[in-house]
Amino acid sequence: MYFDGVGFWAFIGTFYLVFMTWQDMKKNKDHSKNMMIDDRKNFFMMGVTLSLISHIDRSIWYILLLVLLVIILGMFLKKINSIGEADINALIWIMYGLSIINVFVLLYFFMIFGFLGLIYALSKKYIFKKKYPTPFFWVISLSFILNAVLFGLY
Repeated sequence: MYFDGVGFWAFIGTFYLVFMTWQDMKKNKDHSKNMMIDDRKNFFMMGVTLSLISHIDRSIWYILLLVLLVIILGMFLKKINSIGEADINALIWIMYGLSIINVFVLLYFFMIFGFLGLIYALSKKYIFKKKYPTPFFWVISLSFILNAVLFGLY
């Protein structure tokens, strides 16, 4: 399945997600995880995501409904303390962009993200037995990349 006019969004999004994953996982000089992400890249990607509207024919009511749903979902996610602010902002622009492209693409993203998130949570708790926060951005990046490859967004 190929969607015309979204390759630029998928390529730029993949580049910035990989870069933000690197920022999330890099170590400080004392060999502790940094987990600090430059959130300006998420806001840049929200602008690139809004540019999808010019490439895909959707009604204004559909776009406004998506904006409202994404704002509500973002407010809900911010109530969960185990997810970082940059992770939430990345999920918001990914969900908004995928729902502009096709709602079914977003559903598959949720399935991939849920599966990888479950593997992350279970391995963190039972295999590595870590009680402190660990880098999570790789789950978002890998979910996005797998979904983009699956639907031919590149």
